[in-house]
Formats: sequence, C-alpha cells, structure tokens
Amino acid sequence: GISIKQPRFASGVMTALLGGVLAFGYLELLFQSAAFPLATVALYILAIAAASVGLCLGVLLPLPFIGVCFGVCLATLLGFFLPSIYPNQVPLLSLGLALISALLSIRFRTSMLVLATALEAGAVAGSLVFPNLFLCIVTVIRSETFLPPSTAEDYDYMSAAQSKLFLGTCWGVSSAIILAILACRQQIPPSSRTESAPESLLVRFKSLLRFDKDGVSP
Repeated sequence: GISIKQPRFASGVMTALLGGVLAFGYLELLFQSAAFPLATVALYILAIAAASVGLCLGVLLPLPFIGVCFGVCLATLLGFFLPSIYPNQVPLLSLGLALISALLSIRFRTSMLVLATALEAGAVAGSLVFPNLFLCIVTVIRSETFLPPSTAEDYDYMSAAQSKLFLGTCWGVSSAIILAILACRQQIPPSSRTESAPESLLVRFKSLLRFDKDGVSP
C-alpha cells in the first residue's frame, strides 16, 4: 500500500496549512471593512498564528486531525461542483465530513493520511499554476459567489460558474497526479532509493574489474 514517511510531521504541516487558510478566509471579511492601513498586515499575522497553532495540534494529535483535514478538503472540493441550495452549506458539510473522517482515521490512518496529503498538495500545486484557485477556495469556504478578476486573460471567455468548475477540476486533477506520484514512489525498490550515486558507481567499477580478472561475468 501507499504510505508516507514521518506521518506525524505530515499531519502537522497539513493542519497548519488548513488552519492558516481558514483563518485567512473568515477573518478577511472583518479586515476588509477596516479603515487603518495595517489591517492587511494584522490579517497575515493572525493567519500565521493560526497556522502555528494548527502545526502544534497536528503534531501532538495526528489521528483526529488527519481526518479533519481530509474531511474539510473533500467538502471544499465538493463545494466547487454542488449548487448553492442554502447558506453555509459548505461549512456544515465540512463539519460533518470532518467528524466522520476523524473517526475513520483511527481505523484507516495510513489511507486517510495519503488522501489528505493528495488533496492539500493538489490545492497548493493548483494555486501555483492558477492563482485564482486560492481565491475560489476562500469564497467556497465562506459560501460566497466566486467572481474571477476581469483582468485575468484565462477567464475572459468564462462565466463565474464556468471558471469555478474549471478551477475545481484543476484541483481534482492536481490531487490525482499527486496521488499517482505517491503510488509510483512505493514501486521503487528501497535499495535503489537509498543507494547513493557514488556507491552505485563503485559497485559497477568493481564488477568490471572482476570481469577483467576472471574473464567471466560475476
């Protein structure tokens, strides 16, 4: 099966990332109406503080927070494709999936860790390629309507709903690629991963010397 080295550290990083995004998303509404110029600086400081708290909680209590990260990320990804029926449906869905995933993480710890890693790493990779993905994630978390910037050339031919579906698809594809990469890494033999390049060259050189000396291949 697929596994991840240092699961406790991975849980801390994922919880830190989730805490920072949630704090930024919900506190941004409060600081947008602030008149003082240091509001943005205070927003980022609070987001970093929330990420630090999430890092500590994820390292100390990896089991429940692995499931929480998976549940919130899955609910947010589903929010890209689900129609908005009633207010706060994504936060309520995130809460329900987080509780269920936290319970399932006790039984399926490795699988939940791999899936949560793929979802969060896919979101980060997608945001690096399409910066509007982060803005769309924040608006989905707050159950708001995503309005892409009109100056973005990639979205001139798309409506707001189409761009939201496009960004959600990009997140899903990125997560699938990350999951495939994690699966491929497990297929590499441990000896070929741990053996350094100088050591492998030395082994080949010794085999050539042995071939020249004995006249037969070892």
